[in-house]
Amino acid sequence: MKAIFFLFTLTLCSLFSSAQLNQQEPKSYIEITGTAEMKINPDQIYINITLQENLDRSKKSIDNQEQELIKALQAKGINKEKLVVKDANAYYGKTGMIGKEVVRSKQLELEVKDATQARNAFEVLDKLNIKNAYISRVDHSEMEEYKKQAKIKAIKSAKSKANYLLEAVDER
Repeated sequence: MKAIFFLFTLTLCSLFSSAQLNQQEPKSYIEITGTAEMKINPDQIYINITLQENLDRSKKSIDNQEQELIKALQAKGINKEKLVVKDANAYYGKTGMIGKEVVRSKQLELEVKDATQARNAFEVLDKLNIKNAYISRVDHSEMEEYKKQAKIKAIKSAKSKANYLLEAVDER
């Protein structure tokens, strides 16, 4: 048993010594981060619009409000296909001192291509007395291409930064 233990320890020692011989001094390196910025004008502006039935006596239905909105947007040159329904709901609520009714609401999303169309859309919403509308997000149709260009610029920036730092210590 002692002989087996001795052989086992001898084998382990030889493995550790050969592993230490194979280790080399680590090469020195530097880590560089490159950054790049691009300014682009969005060509997709999304406006969220909420239509709700009025709780007063001049109750306008959601369908009438939506048709008026579509007509007014088309008059301003905004395509009606860019207006999509995001959500619709209804609740049973108190509409007066005694009465209760079902009050419906509909949330729409309008996509416009620039700030001028967005201004025109908000003018239409103001004329139609629609109270709840806001810009929910902006985007660009070629965003992936711009991201690739920004990454390429960042890599070039990191490369030039690495070159001048290595020149400072006379390395390549």
